[in-house]
Amino acid sequence: MKIWNLLSRNIAVLSVLLSVTAPLFESCETWNPEELRRKTVLVYMSGDNDLWSSMSLNIKAMAAGMTPELSAYNSLIVFVDRPDANSLLLDVRNYMCDTVKVWNEHLSSSSPDVLSMVMDYVRKSYTAMSYGLVMSSHGTGWVPDSTLNYIDPYKYGLPLGKLNQMSATKAVCCKVTSAGKMRWMNVDRMAAAIPDGQFDFILFDACLMAGVETMCELYGKTEYVIGSSVEIMRSGFPYSDIMQDLFSGSYADVCRKCYEYYDGKSGTERTCGVALINVDKIRALADAFRTVVDNATIDVDDIDLYHDVQRCDRYMNPVMFDLLDVAEKLKPGESALNALDRALSDCVSACYHTDYVVQDLKLDKYCGLNCYLPVSEYAYVINPAFAKTEWNRLTGFLRR
Repeated sequence: MKIWNLLSRNIAVLSVLLSVTAPLFESCETWNPEELRRKTVLVYMSGDNDLWSSMSLNIKAMAAGMTPELSAYNSLIVFVDRPDANSLLLDVRNYMCDTVKVWNEHLSSSSPDVLSMVMDYVRKSYTAMSYGLVMSSHGTGWVPDSTLNYIDPYKYGLPLGKLNQMSATKAVCCKVTSAGKMRWMNVDRMAAAIPDGQFDFILFDACLMAGVETMCELYGKTEYVIGSSVEIMRSGFPYSDIMQDLFSGSYADVCRKCYEYYDGKSGTERTCGVALINVDKIRALADAFRTVVDNATIDVDDIDLYHDVQRCDRYMNPVMFDLLDVAEKLKPGESALNALDRALSDCVSACYHTDYVVQDLKLDKYCGLNCYLPVSEYAYVINPAFAKTEWNRLTGFLRR
């Protein structure tokens, strides 16, 4: 999940809604482009949770970055799922936000059907030469939701018997129901909802989404992914600084500016790990990793998950680790590691990180992608699901 920013607790939700929502959501007639736009970017905000106040500020930052020059040839469309209100579609341009559609109900943004419907509506209503997608919400990477009670029974403050209320893994887009339960969109279902080749890029403004298992799910769906293999601060990407880069295709600059923004902060807020991933190269990376697995001289069970290998998550029982460090710890030989390094350089074209995640998790190594280690400790908890992943089919990491 996005890290709880203590400063945000001082922001009253009511004042945010009054100061942000009112001016942003004044309605106007739907804009009908007279000519084909260069690029349309859809921001899918799953904010029916504790992130809404931060997302409101994100929308203001997006508007600040949508200059008249940028707006003249492009469209920024924001789908908003917020607490206790009907869902909205915003057209952000010329430093302003106009409401162009209000649904008659509060849509569940954690539903793949809603994601598919919104994408289809935007594609037809805001036609362009190319498209981009920003997914903004909580995110928890790949591991199956049934394992949360084992991975970290205390992280979310729930007793063991109630952990099934928070299936907070293998998912993005978190919605809190009226009963206080959390619903998530599993990564495989999200990927299935995205049309093949629809987007030039997908930016995950959500934690832990830059993992090889997730990238395999997105193969053929997009050319590039911008995301983090560690946690992201709840304040999200510095949107006012990166809008021009998202539309121009300068995705490496998006990563650099995000890093520079957070590297300039102090304390727990000096937290950032971000990478640009060429999804088309993920299968070549999997082939190289298979060579590592085939030539490994160290068994996975001989690797201490808590001390020997670079962790990417801060769960009580870690499940996400730096891909390159995992390969090195398997000791497959110089040839296999060199081949993996070349494949990784092709796949990850920009990578930045601070020294720590919230002054807690030290990042001695950061290649931009996390991965799972199928140790026998997780044999009956996580490994069965991992064995069925496309990443494992390609790499043979866990052999039945």
